[in-house]
Amino acid sequence: MPLPIIIFFLLIPILLWAFITFDNLIKLEHQKFHFQWMKDGEPSGMYWRPANFHRSFRNGMATQKSMLLWLFKNPKWVESSDEASKLLKRYRVLVLAWNICIILWAFFGLRFLA
Repeated sequence: MPLPIIIFFLLIPILLWAFITFDNLIKLEHQKFHFQWMKDGEPSGMYWRPANFHRSFRNGMATQKSMLLWLFKNPKWVESSDEASKLLKRYRVLVLAWNICIILWAFFGLRFLA
């Protein structure tokens, strides 16, 4: 198996950890900041879903919006929770690490194959 493919599979845990961290952030919002969770469009996690959750286009878009927006902007509810602040910081670091690694992987992988 070529080295770039092996390296890619070694990077997958970073992405999974980012998804799990995002899930924990959504779960925390749902449990402790329920009104804000509803106001945000009732987003779900990548793997975690609230009880009696019914998937819809609206909450799917809310999930995607939260995944992107929270990388650049602190929601007000996060500022009132140390746990949420830690999770948000971890989520941002993991997404940044994933993106940097993938860019480097693509750059060096293409050079390796050439």
